[in-house]
Amino acid sequence: MALDYFEVECREESGRLAYKDIAADVLQDLDLIKVVSKLYIRIDLDFPFFFAAGVLRKMPPPVKISDFAGVMVRDGKIVLDITDERY
Repeated sequence: MALDYFEVECREESGRLAYKDIAADVLQDLDLIKVVSKLYIRIDLDFPFFFAAGVLRKMPPPVKISDFAGVMVRDGKIVLDITDERY
């Protein structure tokens, strides 16, 4: 999955490419590609200024234990009966 929009604005081309690579690595390493739809980064090396803004994708609903298992209490212990192994 890729970002719908990804721009890094910087006067120096080498700085722009370096920050674009760093941001792409961070998004990939933290598995944020699924969550972030658009990302804009602005860097001003003269002022020292760094700004990043993003838009999130629609989040999937949370997964609950009841979505994939039956929960039973037996002898004071909780037993999970896995019914759907997709998760």
